[in-house]
Amino acid sequence: MAANLPPEVYDHQKKLEQFFSDLGFQISDSKNSELFLTAFIHKSYAADFKTITAHNERLEFVGDGIL
Repeated sequence: MAANLPPEVYDHQKKLEQFFSDLGFQISDSKNSELFLTAFIHKSYAADFKTITAHNERLEFVGDGIL
């Protein structure tokens, strides 16, 4: 989903995965890992990097619809 991300995004991904691991959640599947990372990318951040095509707005809309 979130392809062509800048390298620093993947550095943050490691920190997020460690944080969630400390809470008892495992993000092991690569497909879920990309979705997980996309959930933490804000639209304004994606706009700064033209190569980022996925951000959390769509996921937020789905979540609001579920609630």
